[in-house]
Amino acid sequence: MNRKQRRATAKAGHGAPSAEARADDKRQLWSEATDALAQGAWREAEDLLVRLIGQGAGGGDVLAALAEAQCRQGKADEAIANYRGALALRPKSAEWMNNLGVVLAGSGRVAEAIGVFRRALAAQPDNADALRNLAVALCDVGQIEDAVAAFDRLAGMNPRDPAALHGLGTTLRLAGRLQDAAFVFRHLVTLAPDVPDALEGLAGIEAELGRHDDAAAAYGRLVRLRPGDADALCRLGIALAKGGAFEAAVAALRQALELRPGHAEAVVNIGAALCGLGELDEAQEWCRRAIEMVPSSAEAHANLGNVFRAQDRFEEAAAIYRQVIQLDPGLAEAHSDLGLCMVRLERAEDAVPILRHALSLKPDLIMAHCALGGAFCGLGRIDEAAECYRHALALDPHMAEAHSDLGHMLLLSGRYLEGWHEYEARFDGGGVGQRPFPQRRWRGDKVTGRRLLVWGEQGIGDELTVFAVLPELVKRGARVVVECDPRLVPLLARSLPEIEAVARRDPPEARLLADDIELQVPLVSAAALLRPSPAGFRPLRPYLTAEPAAVGDLRRKYGDGPLVGISWWTRHPKLERTYSLPLAEWRPILAVPGIRFVSLQYGGRDDEIAQMRASGIDLATDDSVDPLTDLDRFAAQVAAMDLVISVDNSTVSMASALGRPAWDLLAFVPDWRMGLAGESSPWYPGIRLFRQPAPGAWGPVVAEVAAALGAWVAAA
Repeated sequence: MNRKQRRATAKAGHGAPSAEARADDKRQLWSEATDALAQGAWREAEDLLVRLIGQGAGGGDVLAALAEAQCRQGKADEAIANYRGALALRPKSAEWMNNLGVVLAGSGRVAEAIGVFRRALAAQPDNADALRNLAVALCDVGQIEDAVAAFDRLAGMNPRDPAALHGLGTTLRLAGRLQDAAFVFRHLVTLAPDVPDALEGLAGIEAELGRHDDAAAAYGRLVRLRPGDADALCRLGIALAKGGAFEAAVAALRQALELRPGHAEAVVNIGAALCGLGELDEAQEWCRRAIEMVPSSAEAHANLGNVFRAQDRFEEAAAIYRQVIQLDPGLAEAHSDLGLCMVRLERAEDAVPILRHALSLKPDLIMAHCALGGAFCGLGRIDEAAECYRHALALDPHMAEAHSDLGHMLLLSGRYLEGWHEYEARFDGGGVGQRPFPQRRWRGDKVTGRRLLVWGEQGIGDELTVFAVLPELVKRGARVVVECDPRLVPLLARSLPEIEAVARRDPPEARLLADDIELQVPLVSAAALLRPSPAGFRPLRPYLTAEPAAVGDLRRKYGDGPLVGISWWTRHPKLERTYSLPLAEWRPILAVPGIRFVSLQYGGRDDEIAQMRASGIDLATDDSVDPLTDLDRFAAQVAAMDLVISVDNSTVSMASALGRPAWDLLAFVPDWRMGLAGESSPWYPGIRLFRQPAPGAWGPVVAEVAAALGAWVAAA
């Protein structure tokens, strides 16, 4: 007899249902209620359970089931009351305590939930659900270390539980224990290599640790699992860019934007990647688009500033960085970038407080230490500059640029033994190109009868200066082969016939890879071995010989002397602003009578010459000489001069190598070979030095040179 039949019988006058019938009815209601719960019919289940309770069946199981049905309908207060009622009847039920904790946490009563989860675990220590929920609740209230302990315990219960490992790795990351978090996620990825959440967690931590190649590898695997995931492609592009793989980064970011054209993060970052790739015009377009899309983004503005800085547009870059600071005053990197612009604009005094503020915000910001070193260097505070580079190296002992810059400071101070050691790092940072020669590096050992390759490594001025050591190597018995700027080959062949000169190509000429060449050494490293310290430094000697007939022809062409050749500009991108002296400021020198002035300036500057001529000052020019294409003829032109006056550029190096008298107009902080004081340098025979008394102070230099030139003419 079913429940309807029993009711009908009672109504027909058969009297109240028997105890057995009532028990059957309760069992039937319970069965229907549990079926409704299983089917997700929460309202029906609640109604059945309420009726069951109305019939006196208010046991713990019924109350707990009713609480579940109410919880599923969002009736948190009723559910909490009924779970508490169930627990009053069965206080040790870990399952019900866990469920009560879940409802409390979902209602925002997380602190109460934590207490309930702890009681559940006291009743049943191996209850994984209660332990997991406790860990999540602890994380929600910011008790991260306790959450880590809970997830660690959970993972210990089942070391192959992906959810437990993911939770442990995530909370370790929140606790700042990134190395531990990375270890956990690597283990998780080993267990579940095709689980996207595991790869995403690992990639994010590797990126946060600055291990961008590892982050890119993890994001790459994630993209293969989810090829249509624009977010994953975007983060892959960011990791590739930060790892220096700019071409691949741009490709990934473009793909993300194809999937989602309005992806703001991809728009912001593609400009930075294109900047790294050197595509500066397109980078600027994307940066401006990013600013339009996210005008409050400090990162988008900073990327535009970085593009301007890469274009040597330092005033514009500085203006952008100031906007970045307005958007995010606590962004140390923006203060550092602004300070670096001030350094490049020769405003070192302004740079120092800006960079110090950057370091107050972020004491471990390596680029700010390096930029502050550059500012102190510009002010002539060389010891303080060296200390900044030491701070940078304490943070990153492998930072090649900081080693090289520290080397410069030490060499400039005359501390050659330390300086040479630091300067050896110049190849590691990309500023100086390493050459792919297979021969063993020469370290100063005996070279008699051995063929030694010496290869030029920097600009033409450095080659002209330091090739002066080549005859010494020949005297030591070495059979010297030199790789050099192609323009130097005929000049070296005439001047040093005992040396084999080979033009620098990429890849190198086959001759330089031949088996008969036993040793190789970069040019400046050879100089370091031959001139290890200032003590006992043997001054270099002139070693170049210009073509005599060309020298004679040029002297006759320029007319009566004395002939004084001048050069006022350097094309070096980092030194142009500091080392160059506009031609208009040479007027007191060019006004000295009795001299035929000849322009030795390379790379144009015709407008300046025209302006001088328009003001009545004659300056001879010679279109048949172009140092950028023919150094042999330029050598003849320099050799034709009675005196050369120049800012510190390759013209001075050429004059010194030829043995022609020359005057070098030096910036306040000159090239390290010039030292910090004195009128001569052992690296430049026959050169007289005129030094700025303060940063940018060319006026006193010009006045001193003009007076010296007048005396020189009078004595001629």
